[in-house]
Amino acid sequence: MPREMVEASHEDHPTKLTNPSSSNTHNNNNLLPQHRPFVARNRKLILAGTVILTLSTVSALIALLVKKPWDHNSSSSSSSSSSEDHRDTPHGEYANSTKSLEKFSRRSSVPVSSSIRCNAYTPPLDQPFLYGQQPIRGVNLGGWLVLEPFITPSVFEPYIDQGVVDEYTLSKLLGPEEARAHLEKHYASWVTEDTFKRLRDLGLNHVRIPLGFWALGELKDDEPY
Repeated sequence: MPREMVEASHEDHPTKLTNPSSSNTHNNNNLLPQHRPFVARNRKLILAGTVILTLSTVSALIALLVKKPWDHNSSSSSSSSSSEDHRDTPHGEYANSTKSLEKFSRRSSVPVSSSIRCNAYTPPLDQPFLYGQQPIRGVNLGGWLVLEPFITPSVFEPYIDQGVVDEYTLSKLLGPEEARAHLEKHYASWVTEDTFKRLRDLGLNHVRIPLGFWALGELKDDEPY
């Protein structure tokens, strides 16, 4: 080939020199997401997790510093102050129990001491029950002063055929005097003093006693209770 043609060929197609390092950088930037490093792909998620973990740790430390569970003097003083708050609050959980006890003692022939306690799970009568700190162990005395056929079917069975379904229809059927005698027999036998002794021995410290509005009086003329 003549020299002139060779030179012309080089001029028409010049050789392009490239930098290997710049080529690699360009290729790395164009990698698919699944081929990029883990930290680069999850940078926002890792940052958010770090922030949440930091805030949780700080909150836990603040709670510990406020409560100071290692400081027994602090906890005992807070308990005593809580007790005093209950004593001084007329509408709190512990309000005027001493006066209520005195009123009960005047009406009852059984002497009651203000320092008595029914079991180890219950504070004495002259001390407040610390709700939120002491566990409540209780039971509901259903079917006693508010009658329900599914709890005390024997009270209703003789009168079911006559349309009796509750205490209202029972009292309306029997009339005031007969209904009173029938119900008072049930009241005296369904729950007794031994019932409360068993609850005490089981470690219970609360009893819920349902009471109908009709037991409080001021009934209307058409109410048969």
